[in-house]
Amino acid sequence: MFLHSGIPHVALSSWALLTFGPKVCRDYGLITFCLIYILGGVSGNFMSFLHTPDPTVGGTGPAFALIGAWLVDQNQNKEMIIYNDISISQQRPLVPRN
Repeated sequence: MFLHSGIPHVALSSWALLTFGPKVCRDYGLITFCLIYILGGVSGNFMSFLHTPDPTVGGTGPAFALIGAWLVDQNQNKEMIIYNDISISQQRPLVPRN
């Protein structure tokens, strides 16, 4: 789960963790975030083991688990997200005056 095959592999996993990690952690909480990360890595490696007899590296399983958790959260909360976007766009900008 923590083994990568090169710089692009590390870069993709790092990008996914830095982009989606804080959002998933904020929405689900730290304990659930850790469970998603660990169980996503273990299940990704297990599925890879079932589908190919060759040894594989599995550093992107947790990254795709985080992306999947973020997508589920976005789908479940789409009304709230649309409402927040509308209310933010209707606010006036604060411009200091002399």
